[in-house]
Amino acid sequence: MQFTIPRNPLDKILTARHHDPFQALGAHAVEVDTAPVVSVRAFLSFAEQAWVIVGAGYPA
Repeated sequence: MQFTIPRNPLDKILTARHHDPFQALGAHAVEVDTAPVVSVRAFLSFAEQAWVIVGAGYPA
């Protein structure tokens, strides 16, 4: 898996020390292998499954 977030903010979120976790969590436009993509980041500590549902007007 390729991370789209630097390690420092990730560590702060995992230890509940980030001053603004939604600066890192949620949908963010990033580049992966020079291609523009949307990275959806969530902290779901007890989740067994998660889904991302793309709404109308948003490309999958």
